[in-house]
Amino acid sequence: LSTAIALIGGPPVVFL
Repeated sequence: LSTAIALIGGPPVVFL
């Protein structure tokens, strides 16, 4: 789920 949010345009922290 975190990865999907990052792809949408979330903060780099979420990607980590």
